Amino acid sequence: MADAPNVSILTSLDLVDGLDARLALSGHGKPFVDVHGHIEGNRRLVAERLNAVMVAVDGEPRTAAQIAPQVHGGRPLDARNAQWFLSETLCYLRHLERAGRVRSEPDADATRWGAA
Repeated sequence: MADAPNVSILTSLDLVDGLDARLALSGHGKPFVDVHGHIEGNRRLVAERLNAVMVAVDGEPRTAAQIAPQVHGGRPLDARNAQWFLSETLCYLRHLERAGRVRSEPDADATRWGAA
């Protein structure tokens, strides 16, 4: 299987911001007019979470399940949030891996992530 193109949420935010839109029809919630403000808010959130991943992997390599709660403000994984938190955390880890900032270490029972 070929690698997916390296398109991140940050790239997508840059593309949308470049449109200079005045109205957004959100797929999650009501339409809104402060498009640039929402984009900046998302950029800040992604930066905060990427930083939280880097803090979480500073030391012993850890699994995504160990990292995810730290990325999401200390909220533990549960039946309602585990799928979302883990998939989002894995996206951040892959992004940072492609940037050369973290490394994955597969072993017999799990993949662990550490600072590069």
